[in-house]
Amino acid sequence: MITDFVHLIRQNASGDRAALDAGADNEVSARASEAEIARFGLTPRELQIIGALVDGQTNKDIAGTFGISEYTVKHHLTNVYDKLGVYNRVELVLFAINHRLCSAPGTLVLPDVM
Repeated sequence: MITDFVHLIRQNASGDRAALDAGADNEVSARASEAEIARFGLTPRELQIIGALVDGQTNKDIAGTFGISEYTVKHHLTNVYDKLGVYNRVELVLFAINHRLCSAPGTLVLPDVM
C-alpha cells in the first residue's frame, strides 16, 4: 500500500516540480538541497535509508540492499523520525519530497558512504 502511495506522490510531484523547475538553475537547486540536508543534520546513511523508503522498499528490503540488519534499519529510521519530527513512514516520505531532499521524484541527493 505504501508503494502505491509513493507512486501517486511521485506522479503529482513530477508535475508540480516540472512547473517549479522550468526556469530554475540545477546548480542552485542542488545547493538548496544540500543546505536542507545539512540543516536537518542527516547522516549519509540516513539519507540512503530515506531514499530506499521513498523508493517503496520495506525494512527487510532496505536491510538487504545495504547489508545491514532490520534492527539497524529501524534504528536509523528512529533517528530520522526524531531529527525531522515525523512519526511514521508516510510522513517521512512526504517530508523528503516536500523539503526537496529529492533531486527528482524518487531520487535523493546522496553523499557517498563507505
